[in-house]
Amino acid sequence: MKQMIEILKKQLEIYKEILKISEDKTDIIVKDKVEELKPMVEREETLVEGYIALEKERIGIIKAFADSKGISKLLRIDDLCEYFPDDADEMKSLKEEILDVTRKIKIKNATNQELVKNSLEFLNFSIGLIAGTNRGTGTYGKEGNSLDSEARNFFDLSL
Repeated sequence: MKQMIEILKKQLEIYKEILKISEDKTDIIVKDKVEELKPMVEREETLVEGYIALEKERIGIIKAFADSKGISKLLRIDDLCEYFPDDADEMKSLKEEILDVTRKIKIKNATNQELVKNSLEFLNFSIGLIAGTNRGTGTYGKEGNSLDSEARNFFDLSL
């Protein structure tokens, strides 16, 4: 099961790097440096592809072991620990670390998603102010007539 442990270690490192990128993305979103997100997203995609390849390899090892024992179900790490007690502590520890890091990634991604949503809402609000899509100022002239009809848009949309 040493090969399984090595794969779990590599997967943990990938998750840690994804978490670091997610944390960096928060900083970039807050500082409104959107152009810096593209290389980060591309790096994340590369990491995910690497993770998927490792996961396929890990499943292959588990299936091969299960087949050799005549087991038809896909074994989980907890199941493997019963067969490999010498490696059980390390496998369980890696499993817990992976779960912890993935929880942190999920929280950080939710934060980033909320920041992007708020940024877009602010942008739409700002565009609305500039474009003059307000509903009027409620001001009146000397003779009691509304001056709102005289309000002009910042952008001239006529052709």
